[in-house]
Amino acid sequence: MNQLQMKYNLAHILYWIVYCAECGFTAIFLQSKGMTNTEIGLVTGSGCVITIFLSPFVTSIINNHPKITVKKMFTMIIAFLSLVFLSVAFIQMPVILVMACYICILSTFVSTVPFLSMIAMDYLHEGREINFGLARGMGSVFYAVAAVVLGEWINLFSANVLAIVFMVGGILFLLVLYRLPDSQLDPSTKTNAKNGSFFSFIRKYQILFFILLGFAFAFAASSSISTYLINIIENLGGDTSIYGVTIFLMAASEMPAMAVVPRLIRRYHPMNLVMFAGGCYIIRNFLICLAPSLPFVFIGMLFQSVTYGILTSLLTYYVSDVTDKKDEAMGQTFIGVMTSGFGATIGNFFGGFIQDALGLPAMLGMACVLTAIGSGIMVVTALYAKKKLPPRRILS
Repeated sequence: MNQLQMKYNLAHILYWIVYCAECGFTAIFLQSKGMTNTEIGLVTGSGCVITIFLSPFVTSIINNHPKITVKKMFTMIIAFLSLVFLSVAFIQMPVILVMACYICILSTFVSTVPFLSMIAMDYLHEGREINFGLARGMGSVFYAVAAVVLGEWINLFSANVLAIVFMVGGILFLLVLYRLPDSQLDPSTKTNAKNGSFFSFIRKYQILFFILLGFAFAFAASSSISTYLINIIENLGGDTSIYGVTIFLMAASEMPAMAVVPRLIRRYHPMNLVMFAGGCYIIRNFLICLAPSLPFVFIGMLFQSVTYGILTSLLTYYVSDVTDKKDEAMGQTFIGVMTSGFGATIGNFFGGFIQDALGLPAMLGMACVLTAIGSGIMVVTALYAKKKLPPRRILS
């Protein structure tokens, strides 16, 4: 393994530890500040909605201002959010202000998710050897480990420890990030005068849009399952310790699939992989939603590797392959917008509302319907796209 790959792996590991501190315990942290479940749902849902608009805006700033690099943007965001997070944790403030601050933290940090993939794709365009899937998979494994460790720390101390971990982890991440070499690509190739128009991007890359639309519906189902997973576990006789094991299985299972995606792309048509992942989403979510006992939930969670694991890594390479260089950063951002933005919004808002109004079985039924819609869109689009996909460039 070359030095560049090792540094890039470490950057992903630290980034996803920080992400876990910020996103993995949102409900627990906000409950410690006296919020109700309804207020927590409003915070998470609002954060997802804002991400839809904020993520492309932040990316357009990087694209249109060559002096504002990914590293500088990361530095500004982490420094600002560390101050906000520490203030919310250790300064007494009204609930409405806590809500506003945490919406800011959620939406802003989630908007940085495409940045590391942008760095990797720049390296590949330069001819450097880098495996994005391996690094992203290691990030998932350490996210799972961090979830277990942070859960124990919260029990030992308090939920305020999350803000400290966010700040310290953010500093360590920036130290590693600045050890990565800068891109040697001509900045002018990254500038797109039409960055502000998301609709023009959709019209230009319709196949990509419909694949991501299908992914978004499947992700919405998975998001509602993940958000209310503790309810599913308890309904089947489990407890919080079983919940922790389930989360670990889900996150840790992503690494093998993510790591081998570059090899899979060389061997199989990318659209065949999209269809495979779409079909596996039905198996995953239906196993969990219709599970008669906890072992079926565990098995379903292990399918995270061949669903989200494959698609996240595959689409990162696919975007770099089919988009013009000036559109690539927006394409990487679009992945996050459709999943963490659009998909998560649908899953969180409707999942909570339907569960409160009609009960857990109704919410699980909704997840099955969303999964079927998403998988169907992905399969149909992939069948059509097999005749339209241009020659591969990145991994040829």
